Amino acid sequence: WGHYRHSPALRACAQAAVRRMLDFACADLPAQAEFVDGVLERISSEVGPSLPIERVVFHLRCLQRLMTHPVARQWAVGDGRVASFFQDSVPLVLLAIGDHFSSSISVLSLLLPIVNRTCWLCVDHWASESASDEQGETGRRSCLGALQVESLVGSIYLRTLKSAAAPLKSVEGAANQALTPKEGAEVLVVLLEGLCDLLRADTVRTLWISFDADWRRPPLLEQVMECIVVLFHDAPSTERPLPAHIVHLISTVLARIVGAFAAVGAEACQDEAEVARVKEQWQRREAVLQFIEKFEESPKKAKQALDKSGILDFVPMPPPLAGSVQDPP
Repeated sequence: WGHYRHSPALRACAQAAVRRMLDFACADLPAQAEFVDGVLERISSEVGPSLPIERVVFHLRCLQRLMTHPVARQWAVGDGRVASFFQDSVPLVLLAIGDHFSSSISVLSLLLPIVNRTCWLCVDHWASESASDEQGETGRRSCLGALQVESLVGSIYLRTLKSAAAPLKSVEGAANQALTPKEGAEVLVVLLEGLCDLLRADTVRTLWISFDADWRRPPLLEQVMECIVVLFHDAPSTERPLPAHIVHLISTVLARIVGAFAAVGAEACQDEAEVARVKEQWQRREAVLQFIEKFEESPKKAKQALDKSGILDFVPMPPPLAGSVQDPP
């Protein structure tokens, strides 16, 4: 594949051969784990800012075949070396590619569907784990879940949304941005289309429960909406409005988020205990954010700010180490 740069036909044949190898390996991953590990290590070692775009696309197609194979879900939620391909190796490669090639339309068009597939595997795993807990089944828990979703959504979607939206928000500052307004609009379209695909009703509700309604994790849905709505805050003048197709995609993304909660029904909104729990989680997150802000302003007054924040009421402190110096009474 690498020797025939100007021959699309030969490259297509080489890529088809690699796909057949991956299909053969996926049919019995435990027996072919060494081969798949070698493929992922090779891809990981090559990813960098100097890698040609066509080579990145080739690697993404290999990852796409691995993640969309019918047995991917079965092995992703397991344990051991095979599960680490889906839980660690593939997400790390996706993050590296997103870090270096987030402004490339051809790369994003392949990268985002694989990111979405990984997030869906995590959501399906959470649903199955929740069902097991309700049935009283306990046991080993795999590592597929919140860490992968937070990293992929935060590092690929949110970071790229901010960089793509920057040149569209002000005409004066567009010259200082990494992307031109035209390039930013093109990247933004691909990102919004990816979000429309990602934000299924069950995915939206799982993200809400696992992130926005848990003070220990970042509010991903809130951050997605902020990145989108900010386009309308410092938007250009009426002489240069946002393109109509971008406004339509933004409306679609927001409608998917709202529609996911509307589909639950009014009964869910009447659970006073759940509403109280969510409010408590938001208050805790706000207390943590306020403490961090005060700590950054005056690190010397950190202990005083911590005592006033109320964080110690819900964050258990570890016992003092043996032989450590204690504060005087």
